[in-house]
Amino acid sequence: AAARRHGGRHGHSLRAVEGRRGPEARINGLPTALEFMEHHRRILVVGGTGFIGRQLVAHLASRPQYLKVPTRRRERARWATMLPNCELIGADIHDAATLERLTRDVDVVINLVGILHDGRGDPYGAGFARAHVELPRRLAALCARLPRAPRLLHVSALGVRDDGPRLPS
Repeated sequence: AAARRHGGRHGHSLRAVEGRRGPEARINGLPTALEFMEHHRRILVVGGTGFIGRQLVAHLASRPQYLKVPTRRRERARWATMLPNCELIGADIHDAATLERLTRDVDVVINLVGILHDGRGDPYGAGFARAHVELPRRLAALCARLPRAPRLLHVSALGVRDDGPRLPS
């Protein structure tokens, strides 16, 4: 299907399937993430202060959900304190005990954490491994072992471009 571009504030773009609009467009008749979240009221958005996260958090805050948004730099995310139903939490998401506390009593965990550049390494740097390998692995394990397991939605741009960053297969 043909795709069209939607320009972002910083010249970035999001793609939508032609003939469908915005994040609520259905693909192959499946419920969208936003339709799914209508039934899940407590949402942890890891990476919620980043480029994609701030858009999603602003959108979800206008709906009747309670959002937990951890951040390592509260002063850079003051915009989130103005949103209804949004709790901005100063936290180190790479700390196991903190991550376990954050995931308790939520219906959905959304992981939007990602970095584009990191120091060199083989096959990639330590920060890249921490964000793109260790954190998703830890989140999946936590969600699986909690008594009332939350749904996990992991979003990543890895492998989108042929010449972009990839994890080894």
